[in-house]
Amino acid sequence: MRYYLKQINFSFLLILTYVAYEYWRLSAQYPVLSRLHIGKLLGIVCIIVSLSGTNNIRYRCGRKLLIWLFVCMLSIPFAISPGVAWDVFITLLLTGTIYLFLSRTIDTEGKLVVFISFFVMVHLKLALWQIRTYLTLMRGDFAAYHIREGVGGGSTGFLGNAGDFGVALTIVVPLTLLLIGFFKSTWIRMGALMIAAGFVLSVICTGSRASALALLLAFASILFFIGRLRKILAALLAIAVCVFIFWSIAPEQYKMRFESAKNYEQDSTANQRLMLWEGGFAMFLDHPFLGVGLGNFPVAWVGQYAPNSYSQYEDETGKYRAAIVSHNNFVCALAETGMMGLSYFFLVFTIFRVNLETINYSRNLATPDKKMVAAGLMMIVCVVAFVVSGCLITTIYYPHVFLLAALSDAIANIRVQKSNSEKNREMLEV
Repeated sequence: MRYYLKQINFSFLLILTYVAYEYWRLSAQYPVLSRLHIGKLLGIVCIIVSLSGTNNIRYRCGRKLLIWLFVCMLSIPFAISPGVAWDVFITLLLTGTIYLFLSRTIDTEGKLVVFISFFVMVHLKLALWQIRTYLTLMRGDFAAYHIREGVGGGSTGFLGNAGDFGVALTIVVPLTLLLIGFFKSTWIRMGALMIAAGFVLSVICTGSRASALALLLAFASILFFIGRLRKILAALLAIAVCVFIFWSIAPEQYKMRFESAKNYEQDSTANQRLMLWEGGFAMFLDHPFLGVGLGNFPVAWVGQYAPNSYSQYEDETGKYRAAIVSHNNFVCALAETGMMGLSYFFLVFTIFRVNLETINYSRNLATPDKKMVAAGLMMIVCVVAFVVSGCLITTIYYPHVFLLAALSDAIANIRVQKSNSEKNREMLEV
């Protein structure tokens, strides 16, 4: 642990502070910070610091990321509501600075481990608050409702929604398990395993079926990267045990939500999603080149594509329906940016490919780099979890895709740096 901490400098600490500030939404919890514009000031300082750092890096995902952002900007003048599109684009641009910070700053194995550890702790704070709140609500009069709808992460930002927090947890669980491969201490490894188990419990508390399914399929994807039959069987056994434990501790109402998927025609959530996806494809067919405009899915839906039977109220009591979103990242990309939105598909594929290259490269070295293999493998698990959950929950404009792109590039640059150092050492020995 001391070896990793020695590589931390002031600029890296600034970026860790910014990440915590944005994920915890401290400006919303403490209005005085909002008036002082602490978040913007931290962001500007981080940009300056990251740009003044090393230039010996390769942006493998950066080009696809810029193309996607350019497509988003291109759709603004043709949007149904350009004002909405501009607001979403500015937010997206500010969120995208995370890629710049992390890909340029995480240039050593030590910084990678410290960042992942810190990122896990940021989510652990939110998960503990969520679990505590969930247990408190379980003793209330509306326990069944909260079990069904779930509880968010306590943040006043994008993690406050239960489903969105579930997506974030599916990404942070593999990163938590990755720490086991980097630390030799038994205590730290056991701690990481317990935290990962806590995150899985937190997924149950979100009430999100999409997050649970994403987590299962993401870890099942590991089977495609395990060469030996014995390891495949061991992985299958581990997954089966985890699923059994997960299902055993899940509340009855949570299980009923899964079982209701068998008769999706009678599942109100499934029907609503199918209705929104159909509307999204209709938007794409009517606006095939640049879509209805960035962030304009709700505007287009309410104004033109919602069926006559659709109501903005959930029931006769007048309870307002939740915000209208496509509930699918890829439908959202096609509906809002048209054929040009395929750039988002290429971006996600590039992130996957970069990590696959890391695995293959690190495996084929004379002395395989097991840490980099593990890093690439867990990042692929993160990408699969993000893709699967993104088929049912809209998180396209959240930091997740920027985070995955930045960490993928950082890991790839670190493995090249380690390989070059090893080659130089061999040349000196000769």
